[in-house]
Amino acid sequence: MNDGPNWNAERAIGRLVPAGWQGDAWRNHARRYDAVDAGGWRFRSGRYHRAPTDSQEDESWPALYLSLSDGGALAELMRWMEPMSLSALNNRRLTRIRVSLAAVLDLRDPSAIGLTPSDLTGDYDYTVTQAIAVEAQNRRIEGLKD
Repeated sequence: MNDGPNWNAERAIGRLVPAGWQGDAWRNHARRYDAVDAGGWRFRSGRYHRAPTDSQEDESWPALYLSLSDGGALAELMRWMEPMSLSALNNRRLTRIRVSLAAVLDLRDPSAIGLTPSDLTGDYDYTVTQAIAVEAQNRRIEGLKD
């Protein structure tokens, strides 16, 4: 982290101005879920959400993870695949979704909020990204671009 132990999600997110965004986004999801159903969030915490299985119910929240390209959505899935789980691809669906949001924060330059790219992309410690999500929710932000 650029700001080290002094980094604060409330202060960092307060530096950004939300903007509207609309366009097509892609989601790779289990067939049992509708494309805009974040139902799987309840089973395992992720970068920008906390599952009730990992925390108290009132400290959990859903997230719908999308990509701005079909290749990005597939790449995210493939990085978690193992050879033994390739058959699970039969139960996946790639869906294009038309999105229109009024309040989106652009995190593509993490230095704008005192972070480095690895702070947003690390695979095992979601402390910082979940703090961003909490603060975004407090500000009624509808989406994050990273």
